[in-house]
Amino acid sequence: MELPPLPAEYFEGCGSRPKKHANYLLNGLVWFFIGAGIFIALYVNEDSRASHGVIPLGIGLAYLIYYFVESKKAMAEARLAEAKLAEANSVKSV
Repeated sequence: MELPPLPAEYFEGCGSRPKKHANYLLNGLVWFFIGAGIFIALYVNEDSRASHGVIPLGIGLAYLIYYFVESKKAMAEARLAEAKLAEANSVKSV
């Protein structure tokens, strides 16, 4: 028995939605605190596997670092665009 092909509408929008900048902050905070919670809970109970909590903690830190680096880039680009716009307006008024 052969399956019919999927319609093209099924694939529309797959992976085309860009990630929002705030998603990286949320993901970073969630991963960071899950890792911190695992680490603290296992460390307090003197479990030798407490270091496993460092893995999600590191993933969260990577997301947070990426968020802050990208936000600095976005702010610098916005300032540059604003300066160009102000310069263009001052040239037009002269």
